[in-house]
Amino acid sequence: MDKLPESWLPATFYARTQTDLYAEFKNRYLILLSLVSNIENMKDYDKIQGEFIKKSKALDLDSIQINKNTPKVMKALKDSGLFLQYRCGLKTINDLSYKLMIVPVSYILMKKDRMDIDTKQILNILEVWYWFSIFSGTYRDNMNKRCLLDIELLYKTIIEKNYDLFEKEFLNKYKDRFFNFEDYSDKFTLINNNDVPSSIKNSLKQYMLSKCPKDFINEETRLNSWNTDFKIEYHHIIPLGSDLNSTISESNKRLRNNKNHILNSPINLAPILKSSNNKISNKPIERYIKALSGLAVEQHFIPETLLNQVEQRYDSGNFYKKFLEERLKKIKVNLQNELIYLLSNTNINY
Repeated sequence: MDKLPESWLPATFYARTQTDLYAEFKNRYLILLSLVSNIENMKDYDKIQGEFIKKSKALDLDSIQINKNTPKVMKALKDSGLFLQYRCGLKTINDLSYKLMIVPVSYILMKKDRMDIDTKQILNILEVWYWFSIFSGTYRDNMNKRCLLDIELLYKTIIEKNYDLFEKEFLNKYKDRFFNFEDYSDKFTLINNNDVPSSIKNSLKQYMLSKCPKDFINEETRLNSWNTDFKIEYHHIIPLGSDLNSTISESNKRLRNNKNHILNSPINLAPILKSSNNKISNKPIERYIKALSGLAVEQHFIPETLLNQVEQRYDSGNFYKKFLEERLKKIKVNLQNELIYLLSNTNINY
């Protein structure tokens, strides 16, 4: 991870627009306030009802409930913003593919200062839960139901230390869907750019940024999600304008608008500075890729085995597919290893 700032303000994560900085914060506050105010004790997670996570339910609260629970709700939301921005590569709350995922995180972090468990372990388990949920598509179907299930799952795992439950009822249950959920995160969908859901496109970008990779040109700069001075764009590693199968009349803009073009796959994107993106522009991959350091290549999951083939793309369609398949494989393996590392200081096996 890159060097963290000395201070942090919730506005850096919860800002929606410059004219309405805290709209998203207020929305999350009302939902969480309603939830914790409608149960007597946080260990009563089995009594939580779906209507409790509706912000309209907050209108039924009295002043005693509001005053009692507001401080801990506000602190939990701040901690959740820190976690999602520093650990999960989200620049703002708007990047969160499934907004309800912040509720289980906040529910657990509300208890972290009163538990006999190391905060690092708590955050590690939460991060494993976050990435595994995203790329297994657990929030794909019934988000409200999944949110309630995850509150119970994480409470039992972290607070009650029922680690077997996390392994059996979560990791093992959904392991076959991890980067393999049909029409969502499976290889065919991602490589062929076959209607990839925006939630997966955004989450792939966030995971790449969470690794704090070096920039392509300014390699002394490590990118991150919390530095507001960084103007980050997502560069097509194989630029669209270099497609050997396109005709001269096919402009870069036209190819960008062709959502089904294989080079528009999210697996072909990498976070770099806007200034670097402008300099590279539509240069063919063979004109810029070999200037990258080995570390930059590794941090951006670029398949090194194919670098020697970039100047021999006689069948560019086949090369593109192979390139994206190898990069997807590197991303998946890297993330799996990261999840194993995060759980290495816990009693959870993965």
